[in-house]
Amino acid sequence: MTLFLCVMTTPENANVERDDPMADKAIKSSRKMGIGQRWSQVSLPNKINVGLTVVIVVLTAVNVFFFVKQVKDQDAQVAQVTNAIVTGINNAKTATERMIDQNESSLRAVLEENRKALRSAEEQSRISLRASIEASRLDQRAWVGVTSVTLPECSDGTKPVFFYAGCASRLGVNVENLGRSIARKYSLRAGAYIGESGLSVKPVYGPISDSSVTVLFPRMTVSTYTPPFGNPTNEDQVTALRSGRATLFFFGEITYEDVSGTKRQTTFCFRLTKDLAGMVSCGSYNEAN
Repeated sequence: MTLFLCVMTTPENANVERDDPMADKAIKSSRKMGIGQRWSQVSLPNKINVGLTVVIVVLTAVNVFFFVKQVKDQDAQVAQVTNAIVTGINNAKTATERMIDQNESSLRAVLEENRKALRSAEEQSRISLRASIEASRLDQRAWVGVTSVTLPECSDGTKPVFFYAGCASRLGVNVENLGRSIARKYSLRAGAYIGESGLSVKPVYGPISDSSVTVLFPRMTVSTYTPPFGNPTNEDQVTALRSGRATLFFFGEITYEDVSGTKRQTTFCFRLTKDLAGMVSCGSYNEAN
């Protein structure tokens, strides 16, 4: 808004010398007048100019006031917007950092699960490989065991028997390599004894039997015997065996090595039947590895 200034002029004779006594008196008289008296002597155009000037000044002041208020309001709005933007940025930053942390945790968990799965798969592969190797070894290795008992060498007058009074009997087994590779360092020790029926049985192994064979090839069979009982048998022993009061047990242990150098062992146990003509397997001590 433009501010108009009004300049009041004095008569042309204002600059004249004031040597006139009447003029000086008039001036002194005007100085003694009050504002109201002076205002009443101001011409109408000058009064209008003064009034317009006052109005302009007031309007200008009001305009300046509202302008300043508007500027302050705008500054407050700018501050609010700025604070909102900063808050949004901080929230976004916090959310981003939280999301990164969560993703990092999830990634670590996934990596750990994958690591465990790989370890488990590796271990399973090792187990499978070992099982496959072991299965191949078992399939190709030597398996040495007893296939049958040798025929009895005594007689009771009607049939062959393993034990009879007056007969120096010996017991033997037929041993065969049932595997697909050789058995090395083969040896067998066996023993037999007569014990009271019903009592606990423990194996009795004699010395290693004499044999010219130390290597058994696949499907090769050898027969091995215990030393003869001699001739201590009598009718009382035969009667005890036939009645079941006593039992004759025949134990044996076979040792050998397979082609991988692993030591193997096979044990067997037989007992004499009451008719003295047959051998049946015991309920225990028949093992192989």
